[in-house]
Amino acid sequence: MRPHALGLRISRSSGGIAAVATLRRVYAWGGPAVLSRTLRIIRDAYGEAGLDGPVIEGIGLLCQRYDGDLSEQHAIRRLSSAHGGVSGLIIRAGQLRQSTGSPAAQCVAAAAVEVINRGSGGRKLPGWWRNGQ
Repeated sequence: MRPHALGLRISRSSGGIAAVATLRRVYAWGGPAVLSRTLRIIRDAYGEAGLDGPVIEGIGLLCQRYDGDLSEQHAIRRLSSAHGGVSGLIIRAGQLRQSTGSPAAQCVAAAAVEVINRGSGGRKLPGWWRNGQ
């Protein structure tokens, strides 16, 4: 799986993904399917603004852990309509990091689970912290 297959490119300039090491890490965890799903969710929910290392890594963890339980379209709808967009997700992840001391990517994943589970409708994911992390 190459990012350009999703209309994305690796580049340090605007509109590109500069977090190459993060892409490799996500690929190592779950292979091309997890990396592809991660990038699709970010692209469709946040556009270029979401193509940042901690967001890629956090959504990658989410995709890896909840593989069979995560509805990609539901996740995209919830993440894209959440107050503050990707900035709101990062702010919430920062709050979680301060209170838990967990790594940034874990906190992004936990914040994403909160957003996806918020409100009525849709299948709820098990809580991030109650799932062994």
